[in-house]
Amino acid sequence: MESHKSAFLTFDDGPSPFTPAILDILKQYQAPATFFMCGKNIERYPETAKRVKQEGHAVGNHAYSHIFWKTVTGYGMAQEINKTDKIIKNTIGETPTLFRAPWGIVNPRSKLTAQQLHYEIYQWNISALDWLQPVITYGYMRKRVLSHTRPGAILLFHDGHGTYRHMIRKKTVALVAELIPYLQKEGYTFRLLPEKENLIPDL
Repeated sequence: MESHKSAFLTFDDGPSPFTPAILDILKQYQAPATFFMCGKNIERYPETAKRVKQEGHAVGNHAYSHIFWKTVTGYGMAQEINKTDKIIKNTIGETPTLFRAPWGIVNPRSKLTAQQLHYEIYQWNISALDWLQPVITYGYMRKRVLSHTRPGAILLFHDGHGTYRHMIRKKTVALVAELIPYLQKEGYTFRLLPEKENLIPDL
């Protein structure tokens, strides 16, 4: 598989009131993305979750409540994953196969649980750190992503913030609107997970 100029856009913690604006941008630039959704947020915004699928993007499981994953038992992990699995299936009509743990915490317990439930875990290797909004600056996020993007990069953004109702993602929307056309002009194309390439180191 060629990997000379491709990258992967991924979004965590949605859907949220900011997701439609991100979808508008993705549609404008014909850029596919993978959305790792929280079950609780899908219950809040089912029509947005449906739109994600209808517009050709991939949907992954990000657990139900975005609980701090390191403290959860294997049984608790399975409950969180299975509950979200059913919500995704009932909402978009498709059973997901991709999983990303809340907070990106992957340990032997979570690996085993995901494997038993027939999920493949996908992390990232470049984070915009946009979950730190409103504290983090737009300039820092922009520089971080642009200076480290390489072929095969899995870029992490957040269209939500766990299952909190009150969050700010305006900088994420603006950043995505700038980064996608910039990277496309640099020759990048965007692909959906679960394609695997020669990934660059985590950042």
